[in-house]
Amino acid sequence: MQNQKNNKILIVVKNFQIGGIQKASILFINQVAREFPVDVFAFSNSGPLLSQIDSKVRILPPNRFFEIFGDSQNEILKKYGMAWFLIRFLLALHSKIWTFKLAMRIACKKNHLSENYNIAISYVQGNNPNSLSSSGTSFFVLNCVNSLRKIQFIHDDMQPRQVKNALFINSYSNFDAIFVLSNQIKETVSAFCKNRIFVTSNLYDTSIIESDWTAQTNLSNEEPHFLVLARLSKEKAIPRLINAISKVVLVNLTPFHLDIYGSGPERGEIESLISAYSLKTRITLHNEILKPAKIIRNSDYLFVTSFDEARPVVIDEAHLCGTRVFCTKYSSSSEQLYKDDICVENSENGIIKGFDCLLTNYSRYKKTASKALFDDKNEQIFDNFLQNLEQIMNKR
Repeated sequence: MQNQKNNKILIVVKNFQIGGIQKASILFINQVAREFPVDVFAFSNSGPLLSQIDSKVRILPPNRFFEIFGDSQNEILKKYGMAWFLIRFLLALHSKIWTFKLAMRIACKKNHLSENYNIAISYVQGNNPNSLSSSGTSFFVLNCVNSLRKIQFIHDDMQPRQVKNALFINSYSNFDAIFVLSNQIKETVSAFCKNRIFVTSNLYDTSIIESDWTAQTNLSNEEPHFLVLARLSKEKAIPRLINAISKVVLVNLTPFHLDIYGSGPERGEIESLISAYSLKTRITLHNEILKPAKIIRNSDYLFVTSFDEARPVVIDEAHLCGTRVFCTKYSSSSEQLYKDDICVENSENGIIKGFDCLLTNYSRYKKTASKALFDDKNEQIFDNFLQNLEQIMNKR
């Protein structure tokens, strides 16, 4: 874009907690800040990833209502006490029964941004009209921001069931453009939204390729070592993975170990399943980790077996570390996976067949990767994004 230093950009996100969309948004924010003046408005300025934002970026303060949308109920109780906990509970209940619009209107009354922007970007995961925050960034950009162009960046697989509701059609159709993460997602969204849709990709954090890249890994020669890095929530389908593993170990005696790193509402169920299936010697559950590169590097395969995914950042991190991926099919799998990765049918039976085959035919491979290769990919992805922005700004 010409004269980009004069184009001020606002990026609206949910929060800076550890998670795939948060990691992706941080990489995106920092890359955009290389070319433009950038402000970031987060519903909550909480989370360990906040420290990773470039110092040139200005972080705008939200009001208390937006903070309760960006934080969990337990965090609100700890930070602000019972009164705000009850307010959040009632607004969440109202949103679940009807939609989030009433809650967002209350919050927006006290947080309409006075500055003018050239471009405002809503960086969102999903489209759930009954969630306080999943579509709230879209509402905020459309109703609380003065900007010449407004863009929706969707970091979600956008299944047809999600885009058929009236809220999606009415809200997203008001954006000047939409960015999605694969051609398949574009096809799904374009069936319901007729505005301009561009396909982009996650950016790469090549800083995780360390100076001792060629050093010997700590992998044991005795058994395959597998890894899960995920929020322990329903969509990640960790219980389904454990159910599948419990069936495979009955017929395949190949030794292996699986480490699961994460936190979330399904932790108790996962612990119970590991115990019930007597898998404690094969599966270890850990807390979430902020910097996973070393752990990824010291695993044979990263497992991503979610019910659905958009374009997982953790798969990019595995490729950066030279680690192969075992995953269930998702909307961007044909565009994101490498030829040596393993992609199976997205079902428990698909996981059982794929995992049994992996154990039966397992052999250790040499890990290689090139920082220069990923730097070149980064530049290409971002150059294409800049060209798309120029088209959007020049739209009549």
